Amino acid sequence: MRLSAYLLACIGLIQSSLSYADLSLLQARQQAFLLDPELQALNHLQSVDRVRLQQAGRLPNPALAVEFDNLGAPSAIDGDGASVELRYSQDVSLNNKRALRVTLAQAEQLNTQLAIQKRSAALSAEVRLCLARWTMADARLAWQQDEQSIAQAQVRVLSERLRAGKIVPSEYQRAVALAQETEAQVLGQQQMVSSARAECALLVGALPSQPISLPKDLPELDQQVALSRQQADVDVATAQARMVLATAERQPDVTVSVGARRSQHQQQPVWLLGASVPLTLFDQNQVAQSIAQQQFDRATHLARLAAQRAALRVQQIHAQRLAAQQQLEVLQQHVLPATKESLRIAKMAYQAGKTGLLEWLEARQVWRAARERQVSSEFALQQAIADLEREFAPVSAVTSGSQP
Repeated sequence: MRLSAYLLACIGLIQSSLSYADLSLLQARQQAFLLDPELQALNHLQSVDRVRLQQAGRLPNPALAVEFDNLGAPSAIDGDGASVELRYSQDVSLNNKRALRVTLAQAEQLNTQLAIQKRSAALSAEVRLCLARWTMADARLAWQQDEQSIAQAQVRVLSERLRAGKIVPSEYQRAVALAQETEAQVLGQQQMVSSARAECALLVGALPSQPISLPKDLPELDQQVALSRQQADVDVATAQARMVLATAERQPDVTVSVGARRSQHQQQPVWLLGASVPLTLFDQNQVAQSIAQQQFDRATHLARLAAQRAALRVQQIHAQRLAAQQQLEVLQQHVLPATKESLRIAKMAYQAGKTGLLEWLEARQVWRAARERQVSSEFALQQAIADLEREFAPVSAVTSGSQP
């Protein structure tokens, strides 16, 4: 029994490690959606919006009144003696106010759905950027480890040349100091990689030991209109619904009542039917109507600005993405191979005694700068894609983030 349980536990660990090793960007985002409390709260808010929409079209709660007259009084005072009255009252909204309340509830429901899309898009961008920072730190660690191995190999070569008496001790000591510097840089970068992975783990949850591969192509986006523009349009629709409802609220509700009265001497009930309307001697809705009008004007003005800013923002993001992609292609196809070959030639020439240490250090500095530009260009490309995903929301984020 214990052996079977042990085997099952080992199989589970192997499967979990394989699943973490095969973790993709989409799976990481789905894990982040499940862990994000704000997104989960917005998903639960949809049920509240559905209840609000159902109640918006209903009549107000009725009122039931019971009235007793002449209790304990002699019948001589009142010919009918004691009486009891039962009355049922119902407020009836006029001027299509119930339909307007439904329209306002629908606008608020649409606002919640859009908030879910915006949070999903922002969370998708955060996951991509966090993984990109982890990848960037790991890439820097890789080329710093390469630089450390080159420096250590150089120390070994100079040690042999020092024993042969071909170099002065100061040159060997300088190479040792450079090797120690690269070792310290590698240790510091390892801490940076661990910190970046821990930051992603807080957002995503379980992660593999190595960074997740991030696609460099533009993903499929959900909408052609930016989310900021959609939010502005929803704000205009909500403000307009409130303004129309505030105008309709100027007309008061009519209260219709039916009932019956039964006295002590009259056994047959007397049926009652009544209606009451408040006298609108003073307009109590001026403030609410004025506020609603101002909110509508403000939302309309902000919607025009949001459309212009969204178009400019998207244009800038596309330009940044294109520039980063072109620079990355130039670095990978031309600059990096050339600097790597120059470093190899400088290393061989220095080991052969044809050049000095400064020439080799200069070649290594050029190679390091090219690798740093490559890492920075890859991160700039991922950042531009994340900005586009934040503006438009990837399809996977909308379908996964909108589920309660």
